[in-house]
Amino acid sequence: SWDGTARIWDLASGTTRQVLRGHASAVHGVAFSHDSKQVASGGHDAPVRLWDAGTGKELFKFQGHQGRIAEVRFAPNHRVLSG
Repeated sequence: SWDGTARIWDLASGTTRQVLRGHASAVHGVAFSHDSKQVASGGHDAPVRLWDAGTGKELFKFQGHQGRIAEVRFAPNHRVLSG
């Protein structure tokens, strides 16, 4: 979203389950882990953030990018996250 949030929606009811707040600007890339327990997000503000999908709590902020993040992905082994 352009408002700096990412949202987890319940597809059956159309309601928001979690609003992931923490990015300073637009969020462009979001990915669920293979077990759907974690969500990664990245955007204009450069860090990739890792969230608990059930609670919406930020678990970790990965720093190091100098520019915006357009996409995030979990590796098949679930041990690597790229952004």
